[in-house]
Amino acid sequence: AVHFVGNYNRTYFTYITPDGYIKVFYFDHSSKTFSQIVTVATNPIGTDTHGAPAILVDPQGYIHIFYGSHISAQYYIRSVNPEDITSWTTPKTITSKATYPIPRYYNGTIYVFFRGPNNYQHSFIYSTDGGETWSNPVTFIDFGGPIIYRANVIVDAQGRFHVVWTIFDTSDNTRKHVYYAWSPDLQTWYSVNGTDFYYPDPTLTWSDSTLTFDPSLAGLTFNDYDTIR
Repeated sequence: AVHFVGNYNRTYFTYITPDGYIKVFYFDHSSKTFSQIVTVATNPIGTDTHGAPAILVDPQGYIHIFYGSHISAQYYIRSVNPEDITSWTTPKTITSKATYPIPRYYNGTIYVFFRGPNNYQHSFIYSTDGGETWSNPVTFIDFGGPIIYRANVIVDAQGRFHVVWTIFDTSDNTRKHVYYAWSPDLQTWYSVNGTDFYYPDPTLTWSDSTLTFDPSLAGLTFNDYDTIR
């Protein structure tokens, strides 16, 4: 969900249904009412819920939705009008191989971070024209084997990109560790203590000291939901 105040004061929601439809609705904070639920797309990978949508509202009020990927093409639609969920652009693919899109906006640019092209990599694409055209993917994490799992990206007020992620160990089917790095420009990356990992090769590797928290030292794993919660 995304809260946006423009001509209206609304929180916009998007989700996927069990039968693979992408839905959108909003809550209007002024009238304290929910809108009707609108079907905006169909998941191209059927009932695979990896295709669940991610939503972004840009400063002009246009609503951007990214959906339908699981080690496959990333689909994208945008509202035709600002702050309006009734009319949408024709779906298009913006990169060929992605999972878990994370859209972010900063200083006129829309970024979409995602796992891919391979499961042990994390990459991003960007658009400087409101989603009309997109860059080629740039890979900035490459662990060369362990699966990168459920990263998140935050852009702070100074335009610094903060990234956290875990790995999935297929040998025992557990998610492990928390890794962190930050960058002022998506080229040079730093650890939590300010160590410069690399420049100009923009790829965090397994050997880089990005490990921030090892839950196994506390006897936990990321599958131990009852304990962590």
